[in-house]
Formats: sequence, structure tokens, C-alpha cells
Amino acid sequence: MLETIPKRLLELHWYEENYHENFNERNREKIFRDIELWLERILASGETLS
Repeated sequence: MLETIPKRLLELHWYEENYHENFNERNREKIFRDIELWLERILASGETLS
């Protein structure tokens, strides 16, 4: 599946202290903030997702 996503849209974030449910971890605020920043960068670039 990842092969079909444009490389410019991919980022890897490693949260060493997390187990397996990132949205339910103690640092979920940071995770949601990282997602928000990623979305803002994509939207601000004006590029399409395809």
C-alpha cells in the first residue's frame, strides 16, 4: 500500500515510549499535533494529494 502513496507525502515518526495504540498513549497530544502540522504543510503547499 505505501508504494502507491507519493513519497513527498510520507513521513516517519518514531515514538520510542509508545506501545501500539498511538491515539491512546500518554503523549497523544504530541501525536495529534504532529499530524496537524503535517496536514498544515501539505495544505499550505497547494499540492494535490494524488
